[in-house]
Amino acid sequence: MLYEDKFKGLVSDEMYKRIANETEVLLSKLRNEIDKLKDDTKVIKNKTDDLKQYEDKIKSSIDIENPTRELIQTIIEKIIIDKDKNIEIIYKFSILNSI
Repeated sequence: MLYEDKFKGLVSDEMYKRIANETEVLLSKLRNEIDKLKDDTKVIKNKTDDLKQYEDKIKSSIDIENPTRELIQTIIEKIIIDKDKNIEIIYKFSILNSI
């Protein structure tokens, strides 16, 4: 539309150049932001994949059906039982507390 306005004589050459330059700068910033967001998405995906691999390794290396005392001491920080007999388990690894 800006080009059409310049062609019709509604916008001066100086104004056209200024607006076109501002638009190019804005487009460049937006392209850079898109590239940064794509890179951030890749990093997050890699971290998610790593977490899944760790989870799989942990599951394969421990026997949840018959845990040993050492295993329990390694994973659990403390167990809280309130007066209503509700049980809360606090894990040593913060990622486990969200499960």
